[in-house]
Amino acid sequence: MNKIYILLLALLVMAGCYKDKGNYDYKTMYAIEIDGIDENKKYELWFGEPFTMPEPIIRFTDSTQAHDDLSYQWKLDTFVVSTEKCLNVTFGIEPQGWNDIFGAFIVKDERTGISYSQRFRVTLLSNFTNGWMWMTENQGKAELNMLASSKKFFQNVYTAVNNRELGPKAYGVVEHFDAGLNANGVLMMAGGPGSDGPVELDWSNLRKEVWTGEEFVGGSLPEDLQEIKAACFIKNYSCLVSGSGKLYVRYSPGGYLYQDRYPDFPFYGDYKLSSVVGYSFPPDYNVALFYEENEGRYLFLDNGELRGLDQVEDAGQKFSLVDPDKELIYLAPASQQQGKSLFYAVLRDKSDGKYYTQRFQFGIVGGQPTLTTIAQDVFPAVVNEKTRFAVGYTTKEAYYSQGAQIFRYNFELNDTPVAVADFKTGTITAFTLDSYGEQFGVCVQNGNTHDFYWTSTDGQEFEHVKQIPGEVKGLIYKSGGSWKYE
Repeated sequence: MNKIYILLLALLVMAGCYKDKGNYDYKTMYAIEIDGIDENKKYELWFGEPFTMPEPIIRFTDSTQAHDDLSYQWKLDTFVVSTEKCLNVTFGIEPQGWNDIFGAFIVKDERTGISYSQRFRVTLLSNFTNGWMWMTENQGKAELNMLASSKKFFQNVYTAVNNRELGPKAYGVVEHFDAGLNANGVLMMAGGPGSDGPVELDWSNLRKEVWTGEEFVGGSLPEDLQEIKAACFIKNYSCLVSGSGKLYVRYSPGGYLYQDRYPDFPFYGDYKLSSVVGYSFPPDYNVALFYEENEGRYLFLDNGELRGLDQVEDAGQKFSLVDPDKELIYLAPASQQQGKSLFYAVLRDKSDGKYYTQRFQFGIVGGQPTLTTIAQDVFPAVVNEKTRFAVGYTTKEAYYSQGAQIFRYNFELNDTPVAVADFKTGTITAFTLDSYGEQFGVCVQNGNTHDFYWTSTDGQEFEHVKQIPGEVKGLIYKSGGSWKYE
């Protein structure tokens, strides 16, 4: 047996030493390298607009073997979006905010079958993420307009995106968030004969999410809510104020917007709320303030109960929070600290026509409402029913309009106002500040059209859109989650 093994081993050795006379043409193998794309850079992709990338530079490691027998692929996430060498496409995937995705440029050598790739990162952005948004009534139709932070203007954008009309009446527009300050969407308050009623839109692409009526028990909008005077969305509550001043509340613990349904009946009690609503800033502090018109009284939600602010112990004792002779004109938070918001209010005395400001701090801390009234002052200028008001968040500055001008004053000092902007012609029918209190959005009405201005509070103009048709009915700064707070 050992002899057999030795013989086989000898035969193998002889075979290995036998001269191979085969005709083989060995060549040095090459590779392909890709330059011109920075894998560490975030390339910005604006949803709905052409997206281009730098032209890739293709280099063979052995230049003598370079050839054009190549194929290409551009991939974004898992999608092949182009098979050309140079990328120029309109991205059709709807963004979900400032998400980063990975992309890859792939070159395949068709002669060898080997593929080479270069990865990169892309930030998805939408023109609808943030900017100035306002509603108008134009020739019997409610319309939504938007000037995006990219300075791109979208007229009647709801109809352009959804291929549907809103109806004849516009009541306003409100942005809403969840408890983590993530943008949920936009509520457009529209109605009238032939309308589907108020509608809620996806915050990033403005496509219809749901008709608000579908969010009610029974699946339809109560008759009383065919006109919505006001709305606000805070951590645990979604609140709608009807045209008759009744409050409809959806309890959504944790701030999940579509978690439950609205009851098909209003909040109990004998009350009539005004169209002015204030809420804590940021809204995850769970405070919404309302104003009862008949009693001249602030109300708030507390564990499912609509209570008077005057029922809370006042650590300041500076003025009364109940006055039937006063009408609330404006209410907004100016700052917040440790769960309590500083509110700035403008009120008109119905008996003598004088305007007053009130400042008070209110919050619900550890389940307990806390209140400190600070000051009530006579408004430091002559104003009227056409005057519009705004307050800068985390500043001590308040603003108001008169005709085509905007004035500023220090609300702590109640000092003499100074003019900060003059738009020359027309009447300012709406203006508001951005989340940082540093920029204005201003609507100036001129007959059946209006101009929109985007300026800084110190007078620098960023954009001016002229002669937009329609009468302005409501203006907001759509922050898209871009909040600033202490």
